[in-house]
Amino acid sequence: MEFASEDAAVAVDVGAGEGRDAVFFAERGLDVLAVDVAPNGLEKADRLARERGVDIRTERADVNAFELDERVDLVYSIGTIQYLEPANREERFEHLRAQTAPGGVHALFAFVDHPEVPPAPDWGENEHFYEPGELRGYYADWNALYSRKFVFDDESGGEPHRHAAEEYVFERP
Repeated sequence: MEFASEDAAVAVDVGAGEGRDAVFFAERGLDVLAVDVAPNGLEKADRLARERGVDIRTERADVNAFELDERVDLVYSIGTIQYLEPANREERFEHLRAQTAPGGVHALFAFVDHPEVPPAPDWGENEHFYEPGELRGYYADWNALYSRKFVFDDESGGEPHRHAAEEYVFERP
């Protein structure tokens, strides 16, 4: 096993799923915490890390209640923050921002409500769209290093459909 050094940057992958991105970060020397609600996904993440010869830490937690108890340099969440209930968003983003070291980065992807893009056929009751620009508002005092608004085609659930999304990379001043 290859372990990150004591002074390695700390990354948290919120909604790590089966660990592909978490393991990618670990392979590049980051100390990685992979968080997901699904225990079977985390087991697969651990297995992938072992197969690739790196170490990751895993934690089972719901994005609506997850408490980060360490300082991090990277918060990464692709395909999970739509599960944040709208009433929890401000507090949850504040918690993650507060746990991020100065100069730290948040890389986030959000599905947004769009008048010309209906909800996907497999959109769940526990998934919630963001309003256009809403995610940027939670980071008004951070530097936006990257932003993109787009619509893309998808076939998840076996039925062709479209999604509207925004992705950002924010840096804590």
